[in-house]
Amino acid sequence: MNQKNKKISCAVCLINVCLIVLAGMTVVYLKKRGITMEWLLSFLPACVFHSMTGLYCPGCGGTRAVLELMKGHVLQSLWYHPIVLYVVILYIRYLLEHIVRWISSGKYPITCGYRSWYGYGAAVIIIINLLIKNFLLLVYGIPL
Repeated sequence: MNQKNKKISCAVCLINVCLIVLAGMTVVYLKKRGITMEWLLSFLPACVFHSMTGLYCPGCGGTRAVLELMKGHVLQSLWYHPIVLYVVILYIRYLLEHIVRWISSGKYPITCGYRSWYGYGAAVIIIINLLIKNFLLLVYGIPL
């Protein structure tokens, strides 16, 4: 690994670790202040698509999925919106690949490049989620 790539991998690792630590510190701070995520969510506007049509949009459930994942409720997060877990898994893989590349000084050149199937996989997940959620809502009356 040349010096430039080593610096880039180091910077990527440090930035990502700092973001993870900052997010964790924010959650701890809010909990100590007695501020719940649900209270913060009460300030977000309702989904315009859902409000107008009564159907779920492709992103409906994403915020709730993130909150459930932060609480450690993986299955509940998967139910609200599976794309969140998919993105988290890709992010962890990306971060681990950079850490291995950085620590090994390029001896283990794991490729972190973008692959088109990541995007196709995300699109398929979003479409299937949209169809299932709206089917359950319209046919069986099961809300998200």
